[in-house]
Amino acid sequence: MHADLKPEKLNLEARTPEAKEIFKFWLRCFEAYLDSLETPILGPRKLRLLHARVSHRISAMLEKATTYEEAVEIPRKRFVKPINEVHARHLLSNCRQRSGETLDEFIEKLTALTKDCDHQDVTGEIHMKLHIRDAFVSGIRSTYIPVLGQCHHLRP
Repeated sequence: MHADLKPEKLNLEARTPEAKEIFKFWLRCFEAYLDSLETPILGPRKLRLLHARVSHRISAMLEKATTYEEAVEIPRKRFVKPINEVHARHLLSNCRQRSGETLDEFIEKLTALTKDCDHQDVTGEIHMKLHIRDAFVSGIRSTYIPVLGQCHHLRP
């Protein structure tokens, strides 16, 4: 067992802005920790170790799970939300360089924001519709963007 691979307890709120990234990183660390053990961890013991490495609130959420796989899926559904592509494009198009932020830092931030924008190979017609959607998103004045993901006329 490698004690240096033992992850900190996961104590996370779903409203935390980086909840998705924090949970995914924590889960990778936890699974690396399990893989580092000399004897394979199976069944109930794996589930108990999971309970031991999360906060009491998250552990309470996992109570109904009977397997490790079921237990991991519960926080995954809570912290890894589906991406609203329209909202992601809104964030990207409205991202501005902050005072004191270097160009490299700004490019890094823009690159991170593009990952949620679902870029793919498209035809000319779809490319045109994407431009219209992006112009719509960047020009909109509404502060409630999530509902726009349901607008069928914004989909390519």
